[in-house]
Amino acid sequence: MQSSRAFITLDALRGIAALAVISWHGGRLFGDDGPVFTSAILAVDLFFILSGFVLTHAYEQRLNTGLSVPDFIRMRLIRLYPLYLLGFLVAGLAVALRLYAGMAEGSTALGVAAVLNALMLPNPATGSPPFLFHFNFPAWSLFFELVANIAFALFGARLSLRQLVIFVAILGAALIAITLRNHSFDLGASWRTFDGGLARAMFGFFAGTLLYRLRDKFAFTARIQSTTMVVVLAAFTLATFLPRIALGD
Repeated sequence: MQSSRAFITLDALRGIAALAVISWHGGRLFGDDGPVFTSAILAVDLFFILSGFVLTHAYEQRLNTGLSVPDFIRMRLIRLYPLYLLGFLVAGLAVALRLYAGMAEGSTALGVAAVLNALMLPNPATGSPPFLFHFNFPAWSLFFELVANIAFALFGARLSLRQLVIFVAILGAALIAITLRNHSFDLGASWRTFDGGLARAMFGFFAGTLLYRLRDKFAFTARIQSTTMVVVLAAFTLATFLPRIALGD
């Protein structure tokens, strides 16, 4: 079986998406008017799609031939948790320094949030806005990624192509409805948009699974490896993230 790291085009897209996410949060951190990548929020959804595609390639057959759900979850935690923990510790240090400098006040709720966030679990609905992850709010995407992974292991890997198409269509409809209700696609970071974050992760992940299932029908397994495809898709992705620059705004 091919390595799950075999798709160099997807690695290129993942790198562009990572830079887009950095620009989105970096602009806000430094008080700029807004992120340079004006549609960089879509990079998170690209990550979900890439994850669904790659994990289906790496684990679908194994899940259907004996790999247990607990073992799959353990492998995913080994993959995801170390980097998550590093981010939590850096954010925790920043919070500790603010407390020491008297720029913030400690509380029981903050302690509870610290314990839960350290375990990669969302904290209670406190604060304004009530972020799921008080110490490192972008971690919401990793949490929902893990939820989608568990759903994939429990039943997604065993869905027929027809069932998968129907499931993705239902998830897409739910995501559209939630987006219209909130008048925004910026969903998932806070408790107010918890359902939107779940819909984004589930739709993106299983759309990636569907793309993988359809790869042979469209004969792009080999094409996706080509240098030409890397350049074309990378340029298209970058243009998607930079609509204002492209339009001269």
